[in-house]
Amino acid sequence: MSFGLLTNLPFTPMQFSQTIKDPERIRKIKGDIKRDCETNNFEFRMAQDIENFLIGQHIVLAGFECFDVICKFTEKGGYFSGDNIVGDKASLISALRSASGDRIYDAKDMNYVFPFERVKGTPVKSFLFRMYNKAKNFTDNGYCLKGKGDCIGCGDAKNACSSHFRK
Repeated sequence: MSFGLLTNLPFTPMQFSQTIKDPERIRKIKGDIKRDCETNNFEFRMAQDIENFLIGQHIVLAGFECFDVICKFTEKGGYFSGDNIVGDKASLISALRSASGDRIYDAKDMNYVFPFERVKGTPVKSFLFRMYNKAKNFTDNGYCLKGKGDCIGCGDAKNACSSHFRK
């Protein structure tokens, strides 16, 4: 079994959700799942490094306040290689948290300003927030893209979701 932590990606309803910030809590969850897998004769592997996850959450959800921190990390020889981050991860996490605060870990509302939220072609924030709240209530809205059904935003079957993206 390959286990990975859910990254709250920007431009998705999950960007509003809270995320885990405590490495020890992540290790406990990992340990519980590993134990259960191995008890049932399944192989277990963690799909991502815990520190990489924590850094990744800042990179995708924090704003420009973290830009200088990342630049200083690279000036000290740190770098990103695909899914791997090489360098002093603990110091990077500490510096990112200091620059952005813990606000990226809390649940967010419509007043939260996400980086790049006004970029052309991105989903409208109110639409994503509405979908986030429906998901929290376990409401299945079906699939709404490219003629697979009516748009869950406006009910239009012909132009599925075209009115819910920034132009």
